[in-house]
Amino acid sequence: MVMEQVRGSKTYKLPLYEIQKLAPDISWSTPPTITSDLSPVEVCHLIGEWYTANSNEAHRHAAGQFFTPPPVARYMANIAGTLHTDMRVLDPGAGTGILACAICEMAILQQIPALSIEAFESDSVLNTLW
Repeated sequence: MVMEQVRGSKTYKLPLYEIQKLAPDISWSTPPTITSDLSPVEVCHLIGEWYTANSNEAHRHAAGQFFTPPPVARYMANIAGTLHTDMRVLDPGAGTGILACAICEMAILQQIPALSIEAFESDSVLNTLW
């Protein structure tokens, strides 16, 4: 993949204040540092690692949370094949959004101008990211 095509295409600021209100038990002394040289998948992975390191393990276990590694997300996006504008993608356990971002990276590489992604996440903290 030519990652230069997807890196730095848009700046996104994490809603840390809103997330902090939902999760006061998380350590906020070292929030993730997101730079413009990261791809969307890399940003999601970084957020997932930070959330895993700073949130309650019992909560994640009860929610059945498992954050998809970047190679798996990109593999899954790749096996989707050729994307098209009318395509609708469902991500029923969106987590940090890594699968949706992998699909978006693939759409950029395939020069797809738009597609629809429906993402659902039951964790209220992660849901704030969407």
